[in-house]
Amino acid sequence: MAPRLAEPQLRNESGFTLVELLVAMTLALIVLFGVLDVFDGFSSNAARQTRVTDANEHVRAAMDRIVSDLRHSRALEVADPNDLVYTVTDSATATRRERICLDSAGHLWRSSVTTTSPPDTPIASGTACPTPSSGAFMIAPMRSANTASNPLFSYDSATPADVRNVGLTFALDAGSSARAHTSTLRASAFVRRQSERALGLDQDAITTTCSSTGVPTLTLEAGDGALSVTYTDLDGNVLGASANGSATTLPSGSTKVVAIVTAESGATSEILEAIAC
Repeated sequence: MAPRLAEPQLRNESGFTLVELLVAMTLALIVLFGVLDVFDGFSSNAARQTRVTDANEHVRAAMDRIVSDLRHSRALEVADPNDLVYTVTDSATATRRERICLDSAGHLWRSSVTTTSPPDTPIASGTACPTPSSGAFMIAPMRSANTASNPLFSYDSATPADVRNVGLTFALDAGSSARAHTSTLRASAFVRRQSERALGLDQDAITTTCSSTGVPTLTLEAGDGALSVTYTDLDGNVLGASANGSATTLPSGSTKVVAIVTAESGATSEILEAIAC
């Protein structure tokens, strides 16, 4: 009997078809694009937040300087919704003119010029912003989001010489084509020189005493005529009130208060009082 030949072992030819490979590649690309889209979103948000933070720091620094300057300003030349011009006497031989304004493209500018004496000619309301040859620079790279109903500045008087309180609202357009976002910073300041001139009062008109536990008591001098005084914190929250010659006890821990003095005629004066108890 002839020997039986061994049957050849068949090779395993199992695998993926072309259709299966195309489907797998398509799914992999969808997942990859999804991951990349999420990563791009995170990167864009992080970059936007960095830009907003940097811009806010520049604006906050400018606002702090404006508030400090206004408290010691010599005069306000322009008090428009999107344009503020004032002068500050830094020394006997140095007078600084500051201008903060919004140009037609929505950029916020600041210019500073120091002269040996007060400027002979005030800047006129409506002068183009920024002021030519003033060394002006852009406060923030982002455009302003301030509008006619939400201007940069608000005042308690339409006449610059009579302004005592200035409100600051700096809004930045931090949005993108896909997302709207506005970053807003607010502050307020009073013009000390103008406020003190209203009734001829200064910080010496208020006497501060401290209890053994550090509780401050403020007394407005009696003076001539009847006066009333209201004490508030820097945010405008009322801390107490009394007539001149009478004492007002403030909350413990008070460090800076604004004394709003009112005469019978309606004339008012605001005095910033620092308390050390």
